[in-house]
This record gives sequence, structure tokens and C-alpha cells, in this order.
Amino acid sequence: MKGKKLTALLLSVMLTATMMPVSMSVSAEERTAESSAAFAGVSSEDKIYDSHSEETSPVAKSGDYGVGLKYSFHKNGNLYIYGSGEVMAFSFPEEITGKVNVIIENGVTKIGEYAFYGCTNIVSAKIPESVTSIELNAFQGCTEMASVNLPSKLTSIESDVFDFCEKLEKIEIPQSVKTIKSEAFRNCTSLTEVIIPQNVTSIGNEAFANCTSLTSITIPSRVTSLGDWAFSGCANLESVKIKGNIEKIGNLAFNDCVKLTNINIPKSVKSIGSQAFQNCKSLSSVNIPNGVESIGSMAFYKCSNLVSVYVPESVTKIEDLAFYDCGKDFIMRGSNGSYAQTYAEEHNITFIAAEEPKPAVKMGDLDDDGIITSADSLLILRQSVALEKFTPEQIALCDVDGDGEVTSADALEVLRYSVGLSTTANIG
Repeated sequence: MKGKKLTALLLSVMLTATMMPVSMSVSAEERTAESSAAFAGVSSEDKIYDSHSEETSPVAKSGDYGVGLKYSFHKNGNLYIYGSGEVMAFSFPEEITGKVNVIIENGVTKIGEYAFYGCTNIVSAKIPESVTSIELNAFQGCTEMASVNLPSKLTSIESDVFDFCEKLEKIEIPQSVKTIKSEAFRNCTSLTEVIIPQNVTSIGNEAFANCTSLTSITIPSRVTSLGDWAFSGCANLESVKIKGNIEKIGNLAFNDCVKLTNINIPKSVKSIGSQAFQNCKSLSSVNIPNGVESIGSMAFYKCSNLVSVYVPESVTKIEDLAFYDCGKDFIMRGSNGSYAQTYAEEHNITFIAAEEPKPAVKMGDLDDDGIITSADSLLILRQSVALEKFTPEQIALCDVDGDGEVTSADALEVLRYSVGLSTTANIG
């Protein structure tokens, strides 16, 4: 009886959640509270407040900060910017020196282009929920900035916004964001963790290039565009999970990811760009799914430990040096009579006839993270009430009771399994 009550309670909460947009799962008030907590105590002399009127440290300097804004700089290093309007380009006062915590107060609506460009003395930035836009290059070159929060109404991370923020270790991208533009986080060499939210549809050129501390990344299901050089030079990136319906893996997308040990290429991909996986010297095997039509020049060039690749019949073009200087005993697998076989023979590559490998999947694992959790149950429930649009393959994973339909009963069974109340053989 206790188990039934728990299940009913959890399902009730999930049903409520399905009626809310994903981006509203955390309220603005909650984000503000979390932001204040995260930034409390950053200053060595005093804590950081939401408003200059609360600050206890003496004022060192104050004055106008562009049009409609004022600033108050305190002896503890806290710089408050307040008023109504936009933080303009290159408006940071030159006379402010030493380590600075920037606190933008509620009422400011926009951080303009180059607003804090090259401000190497900024160590943290606190941005209020009233800000709906952070323009390109806004924090570029803030080499000492270790922490920044992003407000929940942003819809895009603009180009070069955090380029060369070399001390930035973690960033929480809000669910409202749909696009991450070119070079947005390029050269964030201390960035160890980034969660790309489910609503993102495109990742621009060089968006995370040279983020040398990243070890893993998951590209969510709504992403359809992955730009050139997107993760190039991420020297410690070991694992990439692509869930999106991407049609092309961009040129040099994972170039020089020397520790990358595995990559799943989704069935939506039509082409693999030139030098996409160049010098990924830790890759040992790659399965290219049926649907890929072309593999660009030097796509897997100098993947020195790559010993096996499966190339499906759908591939009709492999450009020069695509698999040059791979592993010593490198073999290509595919169908007899296929273009892959012809290519292998023309380039003195050992060819072995083989069927397309079937990926290991778990029934009920809708977010493809390898474990069954309440998150999978929620996704199934959203699909059952038409709040999600799944591929045929995903729908097949939803139907855990095998009745040919995706219903709340499937969601409930997955939920029960996730909390140990079911051991059905159909799941997992």
C-alpha cells in the first residue's frame, strides 16, 4: 500500500510538471535566491548584496555609468551598476582598479556589445533577472572572471560573449536559451562543466573551441546544427554524447580532441565534415550509421589508434585522406559491393564484409544517459499528452507495456522501475 501511495504521489507531481514549459521549471525568484547564495562571500572583505543600498563597505567612487545608469564602487571591490537601461560599450570606468565584483542591479535590461570587454580585473559578475539580452563580446577577455550567472529570460548566448574568460570554471545556461552562437565560450580554458539545456537548437562555429578542461559533453535532442570547430582543441574531452537530430558534423568540429575515446554519430547525420575528428588519437573504433552520405577530407586523419570503422551502404563519397595515418592494422567494415569496399581497395585498406552494428539501447531510457530515472518517465508522460515529438525509434523505447501505444501507463511503469517498485523484464 505504501508503494502505491508513493507511486501515485510521484505521478501526480509529474502530471503537473508536464503542463509547464520546460523553461519555467525554476522560477525567477528561485534563480535570484540561488544567485545571491552563489555569490555570497566572494569578496574578501564583505559579502555581495543585490543592491548598493544594502552595501556596508564605504564608497570609494561613484558617478554616472552611461545613459540612465549610475555606479557605486566600494572599498571591498564591489561595483554596483543601477538604474534603468543598457550597460553601454566600453563604459567601465578606467579609474577603477584592483579585483572587482560586478553587481548589476534589477532594472537594467541589457548588457550591450563590448560592455566589459578586456576588463581583466573583474573576478565575478552578478546579473539580475531583468536583463533579457547580453550582446556579443560583452565579457570577452575578462581573463580573471571565475563566476557569472545567466538570467532566465535569455534566448541566446551571443558571439564571443565569454571568449577568453580563462578562469571561468562552470556556467549554468538557462532553459530559455535556444542558440549558442559562434565563439561564445571559446578559450574558456578552466571550464570543467557545462550543461547544454534541452531547448538549444544550434551550436555555432567555435562555440566551445579550446575549452581544454572539459571532459564530457552531451548535445541535447533539439540541436539540429553543430558548427565548424565547435569543440576543436578540447584536449581533455573524453566523451561526447550526441542526442540531437544533427544533419552535419561540422568541419574540424572535434579536431584535436586527443583524449576522445568514444563518439556516437546519430542516424540523422548526412555528412561528416572535413577534419571533423582529425587527430583524435584515442578513438579506437567508430560506427558510421546508415544515412550518412559523405565523409569529408581528412575526417579521421591521424587517428592513430583507430583500428576499425564501419561504413554503411548509404555512403557514396569519401574524400581524400579521410582515414589517412590511422592505426597500424586499420580495417574498414561494410557491405560487399558497396562504395566503402571500392574505396578500401583503392586505398589499400583491409576490408571486411560485415552487417551494420546494432547499438545497445535500454527500453525506457529516453534521455539516453544509460540509466532509468524519473526524468525518463516524465519524458514518456509528456509524449503521451503530445507535449513532446519523438522519433519512431524513441517511441519504440516508450512502449514498455508493449500495447502499441505510448500512454501514462508506460510512464508509470518506468517511474515504478526507477524507484525500485518494479522489476519488469521489459525495462532496461
